[in-house]
Amino acid sequence: MKNLLVLDDDAENLMQAITVALAGFDGAELTFICPPEDASECDVAVISPGYSGGAAFKCRTLVVPESAPDCGIDARELVTYGMSPRATLSLSSVREDKCMLVVRRDIVTADNERLEECEVEIPSAADNERNLAVYGSLIVLGILKDKTAYSVARK
Repeated sequence: MKNLLVLDDDAENLMQAITVALAGFDGAELTFICPPEDASECDVAVISPGYSGGAAFKCRTLVVPESAPDCGIDARELVTYGMSPRATLSLSSVREDKCMLVVRRDIVTADNERLEECEVEIPSAADNERNLAVYGSLIVLGILKDKTAYSVARK
């Protein structure tokens, strides 16, 4: 079972949002690690927008806002999210009910599978960056791949 460390000033709120999103994926299982003191090493860690704390641990992949300062976390892979074209994960075609999560660079999921640049349809939310943290975590964990029927390969 995959594990996810959530770093957020209100970690329960972000974990709840991820749990709600996870409910749409049959058979997907995830263990949350919280607080960071419980994590010596994890598959994926996600830092929410506006997180003001710090932590020292190792993770395979760190999902972080593109505007976040260096937090000193030892990660093999860094995946940034935000609304700028420099972020690894971004949103496009944002509408009231849905939007496209854009994977701008190839990433390696927690399943050690390579995910190429693509766009995946996801539900919209009031807070775009928080939505990126939620669904970006699911992509990096390799859970969102079950919804790739909605993917459109980028040319």
